[in-house]
Amino acid sequence: MPAESRRTKHPKLTLGAPKILCTCGIFISLISLAKENGRIIPKKFIIKKKGKSIMTKVDLKPLVDAVKADEPITVRKALAAIENRIDELDAEQIPEAVQVMASLFYIDLGDKPEYITAVEETVSTIASIGEPAVQTLMCLMAETDLKANLMIGRTLGRIGPPAYGELKNLFYMAAYPWQRCLALFSLAKMHE
Repeated sequence: MPAESRRTKHPKLTLGAPKILCTCGIFISLISLAKENGRIIPKKFIIKKKGKSIMTKVDLKPLVDAVKADEPITVRKALAAIENRIDELDAEQIPEAVQVMASLFYIDLGDKPEYITAVEETVSTIASIGEPAVQTLMCLMAETDLKANLMIGRTLGRIGPPAYGELKNLFYMAAYPWQRCLALFSLAKMHE
């Protein structure tokens, strides 16, 4: 069978129309979308200038370098810089930014207590991204690292109602019991 016929195309998405995509085996609902240069972009991340929408790129290299540097103060400065420019993130940069920031969730805070503040700030920064971060976090939650999943669950809880549908789907369609527990944990964090 030719490669072209095996590929499936997503149905055409229109503004405000809820559609479902399957990513990492988890159903994700996408509600407010716009199309820009053939790409689907959350409406929140389209920047208007003189009647035209333009996309900006935020340099994520300082954040990546800060995480590699293994210094909590450097990480916190990079997080603050990204948080100040969250509204400027290109829709394609959001998953990358969330993955880089979420890599801090794998740090064992018992061994490195100096990272506690940086990890808390990471949770707040990712939560401030809101609904566009949910898809990436749900994919990361499919991994089996418990301490990272608990931090991801806390982050999804802080994001609040935009994560509700995906967490409910995870609870009902979980492949493993631990995923169901994490979905309940995340849902409980929404009410704190």
